[in-house]
Amino acid sequence: MVTSGCTGWLPNSILYAVSDNMMGRWKLIDNPCSGKDYRKTFGGQSAFAFCANGHWMLALDHWNPQNLRVSGYSILPVELDKDYMNVAWQDEFQGL
Repeated sequence: MVTSGCTGWLPNSILYAVSDNMMGRWKLIDNPCSGKDYRKTFGGQSAFAFCANGHWMLALDHWNPQNLRVSGYSILPVELDKDYMNVAWQDEFQGL
C-alpha cells in the first residue's frame, strides 16, 4: 500500500506498508523514493499504482491549484523485492 500525507495541494513524502494479509498486521516503511526532490515525491503526491506488462508503475499527481487544467501526472517504474520498494525519478520514460 502506498500513501500520501495530508498537505492539501502541496507535494509531500509518501510512505508504504506491507502485509502478508489484507486484514492482518501492516508494517509501515519510510519513503521509497530516490533521486532529486525525493522527500517531496518529485513535486507530486501518490495517486495510484498499476501493473503494465508485468511491471508495477506509480502515478503521481502534480496539482496546480491556480490552474487545475494544467495539472498532470508523472508515471514512474516501481522496483519491488519481498519487503523493499524503490521509486526512482526518471527524466524520460525508459520503457518496459
